[in-house]
Amino acid sequence: MVNIVYSDRGKQTLGENIESFMNDRSVWPDSLRAFFEGIPLTARKRGLTISMLIKWMAQETGLSQLADSYYHDSFVTLLGRYKTWGYDPSKSAGDNFILLTAISQCGVVRDSQGNPIRQPARLIDILTGYNGDAKR
Repeated sequence: MVNIVYSDRGKQTLGENIESFMNDRSVWPDSLRAFFEGIPLTARKRGLTISMLIKWMAQETGLSQLADSYYHDSFVTLLGRYKTWGYDPSKSAGDNFILLTAISQCGVVRDSQGNPIRQPARLIDILTGYNGDAKR
């Protein structure tokens, strides 16, 4: 097993981007807005949750593992830990290429010009500290 070491700056950037994406509806793609509007009003009152984001990313990417109820709680936990890195990059999380692929394909992380980063390789570069060109 290969253990990738992510830089603290890269982890913090990822966490901040997830938090920003979830809270800023102006950056949501139309498909996420439509998905969110399709959720019952009582659930929408809490805002976009990590579980909702995972379900939308599964729809958006077609990655069947994200939609699989057997793995759902694990993906929710891991994405929650990634989000926590925005506040505390020293927290442990883990690697999951499926989740990182979905994050990039869905444009959750943005570069310094505000453009979505849609290539997993660029996201990995940011996390490893190779390229710090993500919006902070």
